Amino acid sequence: MKRRSGSNFIIQQESIFRRTTADDLVAMLINVSIVSILAVLLSCLASEWLVDLTLRATPLDYQQLAPLLLRTAYGLLFVLGGIIPSMLAFFVRTCRKELVDREVGSLRRGFYLYAGGGLAAAALLLYKGISYIVFFGSDPVFPMEGFNDRLFWGNPFLGGLLFGLADLCLAAGLIWCLMIILRANRR
Repeated sequence: MKRRSGSNFIIQQESIFRRTTADDLVAMLINVSIVSILAVLLSCLASEWLVDLTLRATPLDYQQLAPLLLRTAYGLLFVLGGIIPSMLAFFVRTCRKELVDREVGSLRRGFYLYAGGGLAAAALLLYKGISYIVFFGSDPVFPMEGFNDRLFWGNPFLGGLLFGLADLCLAAGLIWCLMIILRANRR
């Protein structure tokens, strides 16, 4: 049996603490999650200021009804931007030893697809929620039935197409990431 020298042992011990590309991906996912949570909190504060400013002269029931869509969107944006990237970071961190660099690159591309869909969905939800507040603030007797007809320059097909593409990118990116993680976890 061959005996190892002390310096060789130290070099092998240092290689355990080497940072891998999976660790870089985990750090990026955690940073995205933190930035998204802060952005949701700041936009929530800004929108409450907008609600107070815009709906001050409207009846009380409209003041409660008009921002409902925007307030609901913040919960969804918190999940899309804060919770899901954190969960992906946990899964990548858990199976980082089974992931090869090619799979980590593919995971990164899948997350970019998911993030693009998430940003598009966030922008569309914020547009719809802020438009709802502005429409009610400008005309308090505004009928709710005509609300969707005024969005997206009066073109409901365009709104449906944009929401559909955003949701498709979100779902495809998330499924892509989860399939790679499941395949690496089976090894």
